[in-house]
This record gives sequence, C-alpha cells and structure tokens, in this order.
Amino acid sequence: MEKDEVYIDLASNSECNGEYLQAISFWLRASRYTQNIEKYIWIRKRLRKCKAMV
Repeated sequence: MEKDEVYIDLASNSECNGEYLQAISFWLRASRYTQNIEKYIWIRKRLRKCKAMV
C-alpha cells in the first residue's frame, strides 16, 4: 500500500478529529509533488466539509 492510500483510507474511515486533520494536512503537503490531482481535489473537499462541521 502506498503512503497516500493510507491517508485516504484514514480520511474515509474517521470522524473530524485531530488525527484526521493531521493526516490530511500531511497528505496535502505531500500531494503537491505528485500527479494525483483527482485525489488532491477529493481530499480538499473532505477537508472543507470537515472544517464546516467542526
């Protein structure tokens, strides 16, 4: 399993908590150097939704 898959799995299976936000923040920084634009956009939407709930 690739590192980004771990973070995406965490995001899809956890509540809006510190662990989620920390993982997403890490993934967003890492994703700037990848070609995974679709995953990047998807994760940004998840993060916005999460922030709106908090």
